[in-house]
Amino acid sequence: MTYKTIASVNQKGQLELKDGKLEKIGDHIFAYHAVLALCDKKIVSEVNKDFFISELPGSGFYSQYKVTFSADKTPQVAEELEKIFPGIEISGKEKMNIDSHVNSQLVTI
Repeated sequence: MTYKTIASVNQKGQLELKDGKLEKIGDHIFAYHAVLALCDKKIVSEVNKDFFISELPGSGFYSQYKVTFSADKTPQVAEELEKIFPGIEISGKEKMNIDSHVNSQLVTI
């Protein structure tokens, strides 16, 4: 199986998933499925706040999507995507706002 969805962190620290073209048997796109899985796990929940989704033009016989996750959700989303889709490569991880994720994991005593 070859992932055709590109995962990258943009300059604003937002994780973007952009479905590519299916060219042969075994190619796999997952932007929409990722949103469903992350909503199911309660990592994201509000469209236009936690994530933004749009259909890419010229998809042909199947739908291709671009999903952008808010910067504050990006570290947690990236961590979970790596569990759900083994072997996924996320470019630009150094642009993630790690502090917000680490701070959300801290417990005050």
